[in-house]
Amino acid sequence: MICVVAKFVCNDGKITDLLNILKSPDGLAVTRAYKGCKLIETSISEDGDTLYLYERWDSKVDHQAYLQYRGETGLLDLLAPILSEPLGLTYTNFSEV
Repeated sequence: MICVVAKFVCNDGKITDLLNILKSPDGLAVTRAYKGCKLIETSISEDGDTLYLYERWDSKVDHQAYLQYRGETGLLDLLAPILSEPLGLTYTNFSEV
């Protein structure tokens, strides 16, 4: 199992637009139902400009297939005017301690 931290740094005043996308029927509900997704949670930075997704997936292959799917559906294109920098992704191996 892997963990993914996705970092969305938004342009000034655009985080609400991102939240609206994530709350929509095509947002995180689709992610949660996608093959291999075990968990996804959100948090927002104290300055209110950056959103983090904390995700757990069966495998990196599953997550990368999901990203390809989102690219094909146009969701990633919707994010372009919202984000002030490219989407940041960090992969780690899940460990129970």
